[in-house]
Amino acid sequence: MLAARKRAPFGSWQSTITSSLITDSSVVLLELHLDQQNDYKDTVYWSEYHSDLEQSIIFSKKQNDHIMRWTPPRFSVDSKVHEYGGGSFFVCERHVYFCNAFDQRIYRQGGPLSAPFPITHPCDSRFADGYVFKSTAADFYASPKISPDGKLIVWMQWNLPNMPWDSTEIWMADLDSDANICSCTSRKIAGGDDVNFMQPKFSLEQSVFCISDRGGFWNLYQCFGSGHWENVYEMDMEGGYPQWNFAADTYSFDPRVRLPFFSIATVFDEHLYIIDSERKTCELQPTTYSHHQYICFGLNKSIYCLASDALRFPAIIRWDVVGQTVEIIRESRPALDSSLISVPKALTFSTGVLPTEKVYVNFYAPLNPLYEGEAGTLPPLVVMPHSGPTSRTCNCLNLKVQYYTSRGFAVATVDYRGSTGYGKAFRDALKKNYGVYDYLDCCSAALSLVELHLVNPEKLCITGRSSGGYVVLCALVTNKVFHAGACHFGICDLIALQEETHKFESGYNDLLIGPFEDSGKTYSIRSPCSYINEMKTPVAFFHGADDKVVPPGQIIKFFESLKKNKVPCSLTIFEKEGHGYRIPANIRFSADGEYFFFCTILGIKPFVPENFSIVWPVRT
Repeated sequence: MLAARKRAPFGSWQSTITSSLITDSSVVLLELHLDQQNDYKDTVYWSEYHSDLEQSIIFSKKQNDHIMRWTPPRFSVDSKVHEYGGGSFFVCERHVYFCNAFDQRIYRQGGPLSAPFPITHPCDSRFADGYVFKSTAADFYASPKISPDGKLIVWMQWNLPNMPWDSTEIWMADLDSDANICSCTSRKIAGGDDVNFMQPKFSLEQSVFCISDRGGFWNLYQCFGSGHWENVYEMDMEGGYPQWNFAADTYSFDPRVRLPFFSIATVFDEHLYIIDSERKTCELQPTTYSHHQYICFGLNKSIYCLASDALRFPAIIRWDVVGQTVEIIRESRPALDSSLISVPKALTFSTGVLPTEKVYVNFYAPLNPLYEGEAGTLPPLVVMPHSGPTSRTCNCLNLKVQYYTSRGFAVATVDYRGSTGYGKAFRDALKKNYGVYDYLDCCSAALSLVELHLVNPEKLCITGRSSGGYVVLCALVTNKVFHAGACHFGICDLIALQEETHKFESGYNDLLIGPFEDSGKTYSIRSPCSYINEMKTPVAFFHGADDKVVPPGQIIKFFESLKKNKVPCSLTIFEKEGHGYRIPANIRFSADGEYFFFCTILGIKPFVPENFSIVWPVRT
């Protein structure tokens, strides 16, 4: 017989989902590649970040064999290209080639834990994707791929102010016998007219494919020469993601299908599908997971990918297409008791402007098998806008969300106008409206949940990271919806950001706000620091001392002004951290500190570690 649940104030429940659980016994699965062997058995390779070691490590597993570690101590696999990295290793003929985090050189290994041998000289260059070719015609390049016969190369390129999900181009060139680009052979085969093209690849019969949004959604296209592209299988669903990182492929060819047909493993709205050109079908694969990344089609009629869902942590899986079974190759952490997990409910609300303009929300109700709220009360709410801003929330298992729901908070993760996953028009809606639509949609989401009597209207909080932190500050300085906020390595001064940002994002604000030389006043109007004397809502700041994307100086000034104005606030500066947190102690403190701050402001007795103490304001 189940014990009766204890009644206690929402937000104060004791929980086994602690900040230590967030960091303990877990790894972050990062990238995945295949080495396809002549014996028709695949070896899958992946990298994973271990926070306790502060090291990214490559592992491999051959079918019916055990897991092998490749990366030795004192090496870590990480590319710094565009600051966000990706494409940090590749595999060829049983050799691993990786970019070392500490010197950004490429190293080769001939076997597990063998001594890495450097194959590039010390220099200021950064490497990704495993290809090196010289071209200076564009501001940025990505995804170079060589044809099966070795005679052609395709790549993606774009120019400022575009980002890789905006207006891009696909180019092709001939290669000589030494794999150098032949003079005067480079030609554009796709691009222009504000259309996005990405992830170019050759099929086995040397046709060029890519992902494009020319039809309104990211779908797979095939080139039939002279720049003529046709949609392989049209779907009003997204078959791609914004390319913040290299090598995050969303489609892969079956290497054993007979020509001239092809079979492609791909994703639509993050679910796994197989497109068969001979049968002209697109079939959903019932893997039981809802989210699939890094798609690799193997020789053994299996698909390898990184998969997750609302009840399971990310895992490397092998999907047997014939047997319709899943093999879990590597789990990122031990499974969590499903009775502790709050499963999200997808909700759609009007933005409050036009009925046709929507905001998409994943709503997580409070859940703890040992507790229930006091009679006649409603839970406090934490709204979580995503970062980016060109990104989206994920309904997969997230311990930061469950940390709150298991303590009696409701959580709403918000896809505001400008988020990905809903087509090009929705993604482009934030252009010229950054710092407006995003925070207004978060406010609309919170107020809509209040109207549905799902949350306490007097206890509304908001927290965000990076661009999500900017959304937090915009909501707090210009709106009275929220009662407390937390800003993690967020933006408060758009003018300072424009002056200090790195090349990759140096044109981003031109699209989101407008060219600075024409819209300088708008940058000031959209900067939360311009309203510092009007802000009265309590806020906690958390920031890395070595943040190169959003230097901490602007947040320190913001905090000092709030403190001078006697607004309840705190500032925590984490040493040896950049744009995000990697050190376990800092991850734990940021979670407990934010929760403690919210509870303090809302008048809730918090459940935190016995040795946890904090005095406001704080600087470390």
